[in-house]
Amino acid sequence: MRAIRMLLLAGAALTATGAASPPPAMDTAAIAAQRFGNDAPWYRERIPFFESADPSLDAVYYYRWQIFRGHQRDLGAEGYITTEFFDDVDWQRHPYASLNDASGFHIAEGRWLNDRRFTDDYINFMYRSGGNDRHFTDHMADSVWGRYLVDGDRADAIEHLPVMNQTYRLWDDHFDFDKGLYFVEPLLDATEYTVSSIDASGGKDGFRGGDAFRPSVNSYMFANARALSKMATLAGDKAMAADYAARADALQSRV
Repeated sequence: MRAIRMLLLAGAALTATGAASPPPAMDTAAIAAQRFGNDAPWYRERIPFFESADPSLDAVYYYRWQIFRGHQRDLGAEGYITTEFFDDVDWQRHPYASLNDASGFHIAEGRWLNDRRFTDDYINFMYRSGGNDRHFTDHMADSVWGRYLVDGDRADAIEHLPVMNQTYRLWDDHFDFDKGLYFVEPLLDATEYTVSSIDASGGKDGFRGGDAFRPSVNSYMFANARALSKMATLAGDKAMAADYAARADALQSRV
């Protein structure tokens, strides 16, 4: 009875004082104009707007969207992709300027856009047009699943599942079946000249030398396996879902 009485008193107090007023709506047009100047129209209907009590945090947030915007490249019939570098580099996939090592990060950023075209095009390019050429290790399938968790679009999430499955299996050429772990050289893992890269080569070469069972590639493959299991479940493929769930569990136990 005492607990009920306390709840009634609390309710009466809230009624007397009134509920807190909601914060005023953000003036997104003004924020876009302040942050992006003449380029504001591109952002107004596309990005989620954000305000905090920390001006530095706000500045970093909008700077990230400015960088994302700057890295969009229109490939015409192939749609848009996100580049890793502003300028062309020798090791990109020509003539598109694509590199798959950062694609997982790009998709994770782009999933928050209201305009789905940019990430749609990018995922299609990577899986339909050969963009994911295994130039580097990647966690792209995991990022596609992460996008589904934001937009809930089942059809888009499973559209490229057969290609994702094939790409995953191609990495068997870097899998030690006895140890149950993936190995790769520094360059193909995009971790060249790190301390671990140099150590793996015996101190001789931190660029191409020194295949190693890197936590990075094994973490990527774990995340991709877990994502593929969940996407296979969405697609109704119980056998594939079980297979990739087992692969993810096995990798997690070893990393």
